[in-house]
Amino acid sequence: MSAITYLLSPLLQQQTAISVNLPVRYDHIKLPFANTLVTYSSGPWGVMINQQADIAGHIYEEQYFEPKSDVEVLFVAPKALLALQCMLLGNVKTSCGIHLKEGKLCLHYMPGGSKYAVTLLAGKKYLCFYIIPKLHFLEEFTGDYAPLHAFIQAINLKDVLHQMLPVRRFSITAHSELYKMKNSLLRGKAGIIYYSNRITDIILLYLEQLDMPVSREVFLADLYEKEIDALIVRIDTSPEEIFPITELAFKIGISEHILETAFKLKRGTTLLLYVQQQRLKMARYLLGQTNDSVSGIALTVGYADQSYFSKLFKRETGSTPSDYRKSILVQKGIRNI
Repeated sequence: MSAITYLLSPLLQQQTAISVNLPVRYDHIKLPFANTLVTYSSGPWGVMINQQADIAGHIYEEQYFEPKSDVEVLFVAPKALLALQCMLLGNVKTSCGIHLKEGKLCLHYMPGGSKYAVTLLAGKKYLCFYIIPKLHFLEEFTGDYAPLHAFIQAINLKDVLHQMLPVRRFSITAHSELYKMKNSLLRGKAGIIYYSNRITDIILLYLEQLDMPVSREVFLADLYEKEIDALIVRIDTSPEEIFPITELAFKIGISEHILETAFKLKRGTTLLLYVQQQRLKMARYLLGQTNDSVSGIALTVGYADQSYFSKLFKRETGSTPSDYRKSILVQKGIRNI
């Protein structure tokens, strides 16, 4: 059973089909853990995916939402819940006044029976994770982190309401630990140990930030968050455009260094590499869904030099554009048999 229950309105529930199998088109967000429990809910309103796995006593849970129309979702904690939560994609504001921002991490305590509603906007995509540490795990570190000690003491009081520690950025290092955990090829006991260590690292990286002063770069990154978010949307929508760092920084009103730092804090990679990733993502889609020539696709995604485009594509995917297209056609043929 999921640590958090996600409820749609009674009307939308009647229009919803539920499956324990994840469609192939969502393979890119599929968790690698052998014991993952999947709930795939879909209807005219959109898609909601919940994945949960027990990793050496820790619970790792991801939720993905892809609404086709504005949808209100009620989040309910049937039992008292202590969880490290992070929005990986999208921003939401809850009915209890908490603003969950993309790339931000915090430790929540929710009493049993707690509930709050969020409105998810049509056309947006949302992805978040919860890490629910195994019993007494955090108590082992209360002597090292004063904010955690006070937090644990507070939630041990009777009739305590919702509590949360300060919000911190989901750091580049933590991003890396999550990526390694979700892309590891290790299985069996070795995999469980590896996954558990990555979860421990993510928790400790958050706790370390509680005692650290906020740097000037992080302060400015937060100050210009709306501008950085707008730039990310522009890249996601039109990656074929040219994105000169000097000009972009000037328009926002910050230095190139601050722009690069803020962008890397937000996306875990440099602006240049992110543009490249989005261009190649668009190229993969066009190769699989259209009959456009490779040279035409290269131009469409922003590369006038087909040879350079092919070199980047092979470095990213391990295949040339032509071979990639052939593999997609073979897969489609197999599925249509």
